[in-house]
Amino acid sequence: MNEIIHGGAFNVARKIFDSKIWLEKPSTWKIIWIYIIGNVNHKEKGEFKRGEGFFNFTKDREIIGFDISYNNIREFLRFARKSLMIDTTKTTRGVIVKVNNYDTYQTLNNYQNTTENITKTQRTHNENTMINKNDKNDKNDKNDNIDILRISSERADKDIIEMIGLFEEVNPTYKKFYSNKTQRDAISRLLTLIGSESLAKVIKILPATNQQRYAPTITTPYQLEDKLANLKLFVQNKQKEQNKSTIVKI
Repeated sequence: MNEIIHGGAFNVARKIFDSKIWLEKPSTWKIIWIYIIGNVNHKEKGEFKRGEGFFNFTKDREIIGFDISYNNIREFLRFARKSLMIDTTKTTRGVIVKVNNYDTYQTLNNYQNTTENITKTQRTHNENTMINKNDKNDKNDKNDNIDILRISSERADKDIIEMIGLFEEVNPTYKKFYSNKTQRDAISRLLTLIGSESLAKVIKILPATNQQRYAPTITTPYQLEDKLANLKLFVQNKQKEQNKSTIVKI
């Protein structure tokens, strides 16, 4: 009989291993990020929606890690806001954190191969229980792994192609991006960083922002990755000037 694990669970996508937070930032930031993901609401409760939660990091710091300073947390929150990973709202007792794209990453069915992997794992287990593992089974396992990698790769390519297509209104030569590794890699990293919904939203406002004074000029995926923080700052300042009436928030 399987033991019941109390306390619930949450998902951490393997895409995190390709993200800036994993590859370029201090190791303490990974711990802070996992703590936040695991402590926001997994369903709507009280005043907080799914993916939102209240934190008092002055006290939470002791739980997150004795060697993590408040300055570590503050720097991470600044980075996460600029990278569109989270939104925060200060209160008199602490801060409300909203994890963007929480529903996307915490919905198990969104992991395309999850059901397929479970089925294949169970099938392999049953076969090995009835017969000894032989060359034929080895070959089948290898084919299964190849299929999983192929499906995962096809889905990633589909997302990249879809995002590049949105640049049609931004750059007349956008079709060159399909075969340009630098541009495709930039889209891939942006998808990992902010997700497809947010990325599509950002690309769609570029024709408008590119026409505005002081806005960062962005006509390629690589430029978007490089200037994403500057674009967000520009939009926020424009919203304040125009009472949040003309520019879509990103």
